[in-house]
Amino acid sequence: MTTIKTTVSAVAMSLMVLSGVSVTGVFLSAEAAFAKSEKSNSKSSDSKGKTASKMGALNAGHASARARERASSNSRVGLIALYEKAVLAGQALAEFETTNAGFIAAMNDATFVGAYNDCQIADDVATCEAGLDATKLADYEAGITAGLDITYGELQTAVTEAGTPEETLANAANKVTDAEVEAALRELLGLE
Repeated sequence: MTTIKTTVSAVAMSLMVLSGVSVTGVFLSAEAAFAKSEKSNSKSSDSKGKTASKMGALNAGHASARARERASSNSRVGLIALYEKAVLAGQALAEFETTNAGFIAAMNDATFVGAYNDCQIADDVATCEAGLDATKLADYEAGITAGLDITYGELQTAVTEAGTPEETLANAANKVTDAEVEAALRELLGLE
């Protein structure tokens, strides 16, 4: 930065001298301006530098999506890719559960499912189903028809296979992590 200050100051002085203006005031103003600029930039830079330092090996999160996709699962970039996969799997499962809460509630109600299954083999299915909770019945049948039970199982399997974000983050890091470090890594990866 000193070279730039000197160069800018020298250019400013040259222009002022050519214009017949005293350069003493300009030089001091330029110094003051640069000092203020350096001070504000150093705060931002210090903050970023501290976060980068705390992240340690997680700075490998700067790798491109393509690099993360192709990385060995034992490499630092690969471990970060596993963290990304765990976060995305968890988000997909949470979104599915929110969107399909009625179906999942019905599916997880063993008493309801048992009664529903009994109705399917009954002589009079309609009469049997009339005794069931109408909302649960509608949610359950719509979900089964749409294959939501299969999708839900696949999402649960993906989350189990991916591991927890906390576990995968700890495996990828070479330092103790905190919320600030995780937020910085999520930002690098474009995760919410």
